[in-house]
Amino acid sequence: AVLMASDSKWMVARLARVKRDTVELWAAPLDAVLAGSATWKRISEGGLSAPALRGHRLHAITSEGADRRRIVAFDLDDAASGWITVVPQREGVIRDFVLADQDALYFTELREAREWLYRARADGSSVTAIEVPLAGSLRLAQPSGRSDGIWLEAANWIDPGGWYRVAPGSNAATQALLAPGGSVPPTDDLVVEQLM
Repeated sequence: AVLMASDSKWMVARLARVKRDTVELWAAPLDAVLAGSATWKRISEGGLSAPALRGHRLHAITSEGADRRRIVAFDLDDAASGWITVVPQREGVIRDFVLADQDALYFTELREAREWLYRARADGSSVTAIEVPLAGSLRLAQPSGRSDGIWLEAANWIDPGGWYRVAPGSNAATQALLAPGGSVPPTDDLVVEQLM
């Protein structure tokens, strides 16, 4: 798989080494790749998941040195600085993250049998809890340049949930009505039963 971002001059490739059971990350300047003259440099020999690229920084999740996982970043313009911790290991397990809102990072933490949502600056500072109306599991959607904020799906074992949106700077997710409201028209072949 290849990672690119509209604001980045870099291309990052994920290379699976099946016999060694690792996924390596390699980077090259995008202009050199397009010109056919790229010199790829390995920036990780494995142990990272969910890489995301923004500008000159690559973010990923690792469990190296953190049983409950942490979010790390690599400055592609300054490879000598290596991987740095952006969000350290927390009380719960860091499950997922997305980069959004110019300089924001949203991440989920599994704790107390549910997932919690947080926003931080891309450097990991200013961590803020985001209220989600439905306690349960969360699935973050990859952000789009056409929509500010982030979208997420929330559900639990008794409520199928739905889609929610967090606007930039907001500390709460609001339900996203993706389909027009209204009731289901009556029909002879539709049976509704209350089970409990």
